[in-house]
Amino acid sequence: MEIRKYFYPLLIVFVGCLGTNFSAYFNTYYNIQRIAKRLDRLERLGDTLAARSLYDSLETKCAYLIKYYPTSKYLPDAVFYLGLAFSRKGQYEKAIQKFKEFLEFFPSHPLSKRAKLELGRVYALDPRYRSEAIGVLKDLNDDEAKYWIAYAYYHLGDYEAAKDYITGINFSLKDPRVKRYYLLAIDVFISLNDPSKANEYLKKYLSLNLLPSEKKIAKEKEGDIFMKMGRYEDAIDVYSSIDYPPKGSDDGRLKFKIAEAYMVQSDTPKSIENYELCFSSSAPEKWLCGYKVANLYLAKGDIDKAARFYESLYMQGGPEWKEKASIKKLVLDEWRILMKKDDINSLYRKAEIYYFHLQDRDISIKIWKNLAKKGDKTISPKSLYALIYAYLSEGDTDSARMYFDHLKNEYKDSKYINFASSILGL
Repeated sequence: MEIRKYFYPLLIVFVGCLGTNFSAYFNTYYNIQRIAKRLDRLERLGDTLAARSLYDSLETKCAYLIKYYPTSKYLPDAVFYLGLAFSRKGQYEKAIQKFKEFLEFFPSHPLSKRAKLELGRVYALDPRYRSEAIGVLKDLNDDEAKYWIAYAYYHLGDYEAAKDYITGINFSLKDPRVKRYYLLAIDVFISLNDPSKANEYLKKYLSLNLLPSEKKIAKEKEGDIFMKMGRYEDAIDVYSSIDYPPKGSDDGRLKFKIAEAYMVQSDTPKSIENYELCFSSSAPEKWLCGYKVANLYLAKGDIDKAARFYESLYMQGGPEWKEKASIKKLVLDEWRILMKKDDINSLYRKAEIYYFHLQDRDISIKIWKNLAKKGDKTISPKSLYALIYAYLSEGDTDSARMYFDHLKNEYKDSKYINFASSILGL
């Protein structure tokens, strides 16, 4: 009797705890499945905004199951969906780790093909691993795999290879992903200088049942096609007609494109205006816009404004822009001194800065030609060599050889003859 007095209450507590644990276990897995199904539906509909808030919950549930139930038969599902949550949240290294773990430990699981596809997708999206995507996905013969291979090739700059894969897609109207496929096809053919083919895919995209936001994307693609056709005024009109929220990522991207169109037309004031609007936005292009507008101010001789933009890039930009801005700041300090000088050595250095830092080829060429005529034994052959380099870089071999002949005939003992011979392959 005494034993029963203590044993039964303990047994009840134990069973109660066990029931609680099992309840938590199954509830966790049930919630993972419920969230995953809802996310699949939202992704098919293209509703990324609504899906975004669910990825944190998915991550929490999966991490809980993996930590507290490592021998569960549902462990593979938790590992896969944890990788999916990391992937959709842009945490690519964590996603890669989970998908690779899944494929290593659960290669025969029903989700293994999808895990391979998701791994390839993450590789394609992360610039550091894009070439890896092609190897992972090439054996998966479905439209989504072809899309991500085409995406990887496109962003690697191999547009012909991207075309081979994107045109191999079925473009089934029943596939909710077909909109993405059409948009990539448009970009590929724009990059291949085939605006008419890009326009064909744009018309097919416009024939779909598009959301208002997707119609804006289509309008922007129309502007991109006009840009490729050299119809810059039409492109500017189209870009300017799209009403994205001011200073947002999309608006900043448009301002960048408008600035580029004005640059081609040599309208520097309007280029500066739109680069500055882009720089004040949240667009990924903002740092490039800041860099370009700083260069334009420097070329105009407005050193103070140029310095402010370089300083912003140096203080707020990522490592790439910090490095570029630091070089420009050094050049800027040198430029302040050079602006007050007009001796031949200073003029030569100004030409270098125009050519390599301000991308103003015409001014550089003009300065080097004038210096080549000076007859100075040091600076004139150096300027001739600079002209050879500049023309050769543009593929103008005839002009490069003409200045090489001047160099050989006028400065027979110059060290720049050997330098020029080397780059000319003589």
